[in-house]
Amino acid sequence: MRDWYFTFGCGHEFDGCYVVIRNIDFMGARMRMVSKYGIAWSGQYDTTIWNELGLANKMELLEELK
Repeated sequence: MRDWYFTFGCGHEFDGCYVVIRNIDFMGARMRMVSKYGIAWSGQYDTTIWNELGLANKMELLEELK
């Protein structure tokens, strides 16, 4: 179980924002994201990669899905 971070593509309504889904497996997080936003998002990152890329400092939190 991990935290997952999802980003949106350039030109998307939520460009520059991200969504976090906590304490869930990879596929469970994807299913929750697709349920809320469809397939109109860009990337899925675990905490390690998210931190390595420094995206939290470059993007705004849109919401935390439960």
